[in-house]
Amino acid sequence: MGVADLRDFPTVETGWPRAQYARIIDPGWQSDRLRAGQMPGFLRINADLARPSRWGAGWCAVLFWLVLAAPMIGCRPPKTPYPASLISERPAERVAAIKYAAEIKDQSVINILVDRLEDEDEAVRFFAIIALEKLIGDRQGYDYHASPGERSRAVRRWRRYLAEANTVSQDSNGGAQ
Repeated sequence: MGVADLRDFPTVETGWPRAQYARIIDPGWQSDRLRAGQMPGFLRINADLARPSRWGAGWCAVLFWLVLAAPMIGCRPPKTPYPASLISERPAERVAAIKYAAEIKDQSVINILVDRLEDEDEAVRFFAIIALEKLIGDRQGYDYHASPGERSRAVRRWRRYLAEANTVSQDSNGGAQ
C-alpha cells in the first residue's frame, strides 16, 4: 500500500486541519506524516467518508427504500398470457412460454416452436429445440449456436418433417371417416 500526498487530492480540502483527519480515523496516526502532507490512500477514503454530511443517515435510508421498493410497486408491464407469450417481444417471456409448452406437452404449438428456432436470441433457440426434442423426440440436425445458414437448413428440415407428419395424419384421419 503506497503513501499518497494530500495535496494531490482536492477532495481533502474541507476546511478541517489535516491533523483532524487523522484523529477522526485513527487517533494513533503519526502527526509528523500529516505535517509532511502524506496519508495512505485507504485512510484518505475513510477520512472523506467520516466528514459530516448535510443529507444525514435518514435521507440515505429513505433513498435506499425507494430504490428497493420501486420494482415491487409494479413498474413492470403485465405478463403476457401463455399462448401469446410464445411470440412476445421479451425473450424472457418467450423462454418461459417455451418451457411451459414442453412441460405440459402442448402439441398445438409445435409450428410456433419451429419458428422460434430462427429467433435472434440464442436462449430462445436453445429452449425451443429442447422443447421440440421433448415433444417429438428428434432434433432434425438442429444446433442452436450454429451459423445462420446451417440453422436455416435445419429449420427447413423441421418444416418438411412437420408437413409430412401433417399429411400422414390427415390421410389416416380421412381414411377412418
